Amino acid sequence: MARKDTQGMEVLIAVYSTQAADSICSQLAANQLHYLRRKIGSGDNGNFLMSLRNFGEEVLVDSSEMERAMQIRDEWIKTIDNYKNDNNSSGKVAQIPGENKGTILAARVISALVIAAMVIWYVVKNQ
Repeated sequence: MARKDTQGMEVLIAVYSTQAADSICSQLAANQLHYLRRKIGSGDNGNFLMSLRNFGEEVLVDSSEMERAMQIRDEWIKTIDNYKNDNNSSGKVAQIPGENKGTILAARVISALVIAAMVIWYVVKNQ
């Protein structure tokens, strides 16, 4: 029951292997829920990052069916160890939206500070 557009859909889970995406989507389809799979990194500028590495997929469901889908997701997560991917350095198979509070922000701030220091060093060195 895959859909083609994201209108009225919300992210249920992000999975980092194709096998995991296939599994959760088959569970959703078996329960007659509409879903959409979207490659992570496939936004407006997408596809460049996707060519470098498989960053996984987001599974979206219709917002009106979100509560039922969350119950299915929570049951599916109990079997998540079956989908461990050795190529995934973080060891994560999936991530629930809103699960990582602040960790991405901290990484972005540190990256910005490093870039700023590099620019200042470059300007000072070339004067």
